[in-house]
Amino acid sequence: MKKFSIIVLAILLVSCNNLSSDDVDNRDENKYMTEYNVCLGYMYSGIVKDGNIYIWGMDLDEKFSYLRFNNLRESEDTKFSSKPVEIYNGNDVRYINGEFEKPFYFIKNDNTLWIVGKDEDRIFNNKSEYQKPTQIYKDVKAVIHSDQALLILKTDNTLWAKNSEEEFKILDDVQKIYRGKGYDFALKNDYSLYGFGEFNKYNYNISIDSYTKPVKIDDDVKEISFSFANDNTCLMILKNNGNLYIENIDDINNLSSMKREVVKSNVIKIASTENLMFSNTFYYIDDKNILWGKGSNEHNELKIKGKKNYDEFIKISDHVVDVYGGTFRCIFIKSDNTFWTLGLNKFGYLGVGDNENKKLPAQIIFSDAEKAKLKEEKLSE
Repeated sequence: MKKFSIIVLAILLVSCNNLSSDDVDNRDENKYMTEYNVCLGYMYSGIVKDGNIYIWGMDLDEKFSYLRFNNLRESEDTKFSSKPVEIYNGNDVRYINGEFEKPFYFIKNDNTLWIVGKDEDRIFNNKSEYQKPTQIYKDVKAVIHSDQALLILKTDNTLWAKNSEEEFKILDDVQKIYRGKGYDFALKNDYSLYGFGEFNKYNYNISIDSYTKPVKIDDDVKEISFSFANDNTCLMILKNNGNLYIENIDDINNLSSMKREVVKSNVIKIASTENLMFSNTFYYIDDKNILWGKGSNEHNELKIKGKKNYDEFIKISDHVVDVYGGTFRCIFIKSDNTFWTLGLNKFGYLGVGDNENKKLPAQIIFSDAEKAKLKEEKLSE
């Protein structure tokens, strides 16, 4: 695993204003996935909310100074911000993605892809640095910094890989892409899941053969999550019928032939790695809108103080409509459109105003109005 890899989750997300728990199953998912976009990196966190970018966590000004990450410092003696800082307010961004020592990407509502920062791999036009946001593509649906290439999902549903030398197509008819550990995944429009790449390898100048020969893994898949839970490399697969499967991965080539055993049923959402590298904990939401988790609990990311790992799922919260799992922490969204978090809070990862680990969910506040409302609610209790 790269020591400082940062993968920013960037999922087109959902409009969940005024949703009750009874409404969630009937929501229009395409509409729901438009208002916010959560980013959980290894050393920082961020959210696209209402078209603007908020970042918090460790100060990465050396690599991302052009996004004013250096202004995140709370004082001259600190290297982080423990609360969200708005670094872009154009009201037109829907997707962000970045990685430590890699450039920062964002996609606007018009599907144009923009780059800013240092690009030491010289992926585009042999240029190593972008001092201001620069448009590099159009008609882009999603982008992921894989361990072996830049993956670009275009609006015509074709999936491409780009390195410093060439760009080549991997698959047609793709709706989502997921990052793994040197081995990445694509979900096609017919809900078949494919894998490609070289498992456990980190080589940015990949061989074309390893990417242009994707292998079919499963059918009828809704979402997946790639995890290092309990020190095991695992793949969590959510089927369209609500059944949840978890596979320990010893040999990536055997995934398609593994016997699937249902771990849970009536699942409506998992913390997928559509735009993340991995999570240390498995999270899912059931049809009662209850959030559950299992796996690493080293930093109380399961809302319980006790063992460092749990093999059984533990209830975390009610009225949850979405969840994102990152490195020893998670962010989840409730039906009242509020954002909550718990787990590891080193360098202010959780964005709640301090750097103390949270064993109980804490609300992330993005504005003075939200802060005033929360204070009023506490006084009325």
